[in-house]
Amino acid sequence: MTVFNNYNVQYFYSNAWIDIDDLQELSCTVGRKNFTDDWSASQATFRFRYPTGFATPLSDIKIGTPIRFSSPNSIAGGAWSGYVKDVEAEWGMPYQSGVGNADYLIITGEGALGLWGRTAGTGFTPSSVFANGQLSEVTSHYGFTWNGNLTSEPVEPQPTDSTLLDWFQGFANTVQARVLDGFPQGTVDDIYRRGNVFLVSNASFIKAGVNFSDVDNDIFYQAYDVLDFDSLADNFYTQAIVTSPVVATQAATIGSAPYKSFTKNTYSRTVAQSADLAGYLLAQGQTEIISPTVISCVSSAQNVALLDTLGSGRFVELPYFYIDIKFRGVQFEARIEGATLTATPEQTRVTYNLSSQEANPFFILNDSNFGVLDQNKLGLYVY
Repeated sequence: MTVFNNYNVQYFYSNAWIDIDDLQELSCTVGRKNFTDDWSASQATFRFRYPTGFATPLSDIKIGTPIRFSSPNSIAGGAWSGYVKDVEAEWGMPYQSGVGNADYLIITGEGALGLWGRTAGTGFTPSSVFANGQLSEVTSHYGFTWNGNLTSEPVEPQPTDSTLLDWFQGFANTVQARVLDGFPQGTVDDIYRRGNVFLVSNASFIKAGVNFSDVDNDIFYQAYDVLDFDSLADNFYTQAIVTSPVVATQAATIGSAPYKSFTKNTYSRTVAQSADLAGYLLAQGQTEIISPTVISCVSSAQNVALLDTLGSGRFVELPYFYIDIKFRGVQFEARIEGATLTATPEQTRVTYNLSSQEANPFFILNDSNFGVLDQNKLGLYVY
């Protein structure tokens, strides 16, 4: 079955969401490819038949205009929300009588992190030494917002030089946050909360409501046609190095030299904090595991097509979940790192980038690396 005809794209104008008709193609990417990657702005492209010319809606849709899409599987606010990045009109001039103009309107959008990346820092330095207060100060200063639940984990205040996204990358590395970029804006008030990012913990252990199988095909399992396994390759390392502008560089190693190294730049405030983070990162990449890295599904193969939200109601939330994968009598677990949705009238496909569940260290109470109660260890950073 196809769900394309039920996708709806809207832009925000004059205090209301307005439909854009004649959608021909939709593409959206959220999250990241590998767990070693930084979090970047989500991207979306919408292509519409546009035979009526340039008067409307180009006069209303400008760079920075809020835009979103939804499907029958979406909950209030849609599956993804962002801002117009570019608008293009494509003329088609058929040389056959009786054939209408083949004109198209192409709108590209990006999530809130795109606004962060386009905002030049002014050197503002937050006064708080704690994660929650620090991020609140920065977003308030630049007219942006954030959601999530950061604890009082210490983070060394750093000036917002270069772009805000550069500053944010170091901050997210320090607290090991998972960033959901493109979180739907449900109310009018939400629309004007520009630059809103949503942070959840890398220690979150939330299973998707819909999983994957090579035999089952129902409301609980989507049938896949592509499943790639990999040995982690570039994501395998035996030394994790954590740098900070205020404390000595810390490294965690396994085995013996020469090491295969992986480095993260952070705003760690203490040697202990940097050392904890190095140990945490090493646990993610120190094991050579053959595991699922990509899974892909098409709507036409599903008895019930839930592949765009996996029961969460939001496409952008997919990097929050881990999933079960049934493959030839064996069950695997994997973490969704990112996803790409492409939809045409013929077919909708979603491809999920995965990391091994075994390679993801999660919160373990009183573990020296993953969380010690009342010691502000990594497991307590964000929920």
